[in-house]
Amino acid sequence: MVDGEMVKRYVGIKSDGTGAMSPDEYDQAVADIVNFLEYTGEPSKLESHKIGKWVLIFIAVLFVFVYVRKKEYWGEGH
Repeated sequence: MVDGEMVKRYVGIKSDGTGAMSPDEYDQAVADIVNFLEYTGEPSKLESHKIGKWVLIFIAVLFVFVYVRKKEYWGEGH
């Protein structure tokens, strides 16, 4: 209501009335929706992947040190 009168307002996408899209427009619309839904599902995904690479590198380096220490500790007896 604006000044006591009902006023129609369009919010969002306004159709041209044909209800048709070209194949390129359709592909772009679907790609946009899929990318949006993927991002909203897990917005911290990119940061998690970046941190995950460093964690795997740390574990690999730690494994080397632990393996060398195990060989040194147990000696030739085992």
